[in-house]
Amino acid sequence: MARLNWQARIAQLRRDQHINISELTWRVADLLIEAISAHSAGSVSGTRRWLLDIGRQVIAAKPAAAPVFRLVNGMLWSADGADSAGDVRRAAIEHLVAYEASVEQSTARLVLQVSEALAPYRRLMVYAGGDIARRALMMIATMRPDSPPQLYCSEERPGFTGLALASELAAAGLPVTIGIDLALFGWLPRMPVLVVGCEALSRMGLVGRLGTAPLVALARELELPVLAICPGNRMLPEEYAVDIAAAQGDPAQIMSTADDNLTVSNAQLDITPIESMTAVISEGGALAGPELRQALAEIHIYPGLRG
Repeated sequence: MARLNWQARIAQLRRDQHINISELTWRVADLLIEAISAHSAGSVSGTRRWLLDIGRQVIAAKPAAAPVFRLVNGMLWSADGADSAGDVRRAAIEHLVAYEASVEQSTARLVLQVSEALAPYRRLMVYAGGDIARRALMMIATMRPDSPPQLYCSEERPGFTGLALASELAAAGLPVTIGIDLALFGWLPRMPVLVVGCEALSRMGLVGRLGTAPLVALARELELPVLAICPGNRMLPEEYAVDIAAAQGDPAQIMSTADDNLTVSNAQLDITPIESMTAVISEGGALAGPELRQALAEIHIYPGLRG
């Protein structure tokens, strides 16, 4: 009965197309803690197989969610050397609890690093920077209230997350110019820097919100620096390839239709070559070139998650 309960909750995660990545990762951590706590005693090998099975099911529910993969991958590694079934469960739960306890500290470190990277710019363009960009710009504005940075951003359809960013920052006293998503391409030649968000990052490229790749390509043609905001838990081993074609949003976000001749595509992601990034800003600071490749090479995939 318990197994069916966890499967039902994982199935609900798969169906939920509107959950943000932070809430998703919290829900996955809580689900795993409850499932592991309720799991009946068994052999070491049987418990490891069960833990791997539920971990693979969780990843399969949201295969494009890098933090979910990293959470499960770390959990499996933490329990790998345990000598008893109880120790396997205990090590896995300790990893998940430690993750939940460290989230805000990690986020605060990332906000500080991003604010330091953006502080030299009086004017900048942000696309899909999310809550980290918002908090970093707020921090800069607090440090220099007489000369806050001027932000250029777009609506970020179809979820309109850019509207929320613009509204909050404008209310906090920052000068903001917002337009439709395509307006960014016309404004970019007047910008000193482009800042983009990151859904996942590996040596295969930066997975970002749809539109990131052509915007970065134009920035490189214009010889503008490109800074990517990437939390450490969105960095992936090379063996884990994000299937961006599977990351489809709810078509109703764009329009509802019953016309058989009309297909509504709500593709979510694209991939930008990692070499196109001037620097990737993570909790430890700015990474670029060999340092970035080394940081990614140090992320090892748990053997049972290959394939």
